[in-house]
Amino acid sequence: LAAICDVKLTVDIPEYPDPLKPTASRYAFMVIIDLISSAVGYALDPSARETLRRIKYTVLSHRKGKVLEPLGD
Repeated sequence: LAAICDVKLTVDIPEYPDPLKPTASRYAFMVIIDLISSAVGYALDPSARETLRRIKYTVLSHRKGKVLEPLGD
């Protein structure tokens, strides 16, 4: 897969051998994806950001419970 990619996102993190624990590289890739999505969001024009904001708050308003945590948390 890496051979056909234009940009490769690689992470070299030592892994803990316990198979029941999430891998450190999984968290590292989640951080990378989060940073990329934030950068794309900032690069969008204001009308696209407003649309995403409205979608986010519509989804939040349909959650149950008194505490509305941020999406993804």
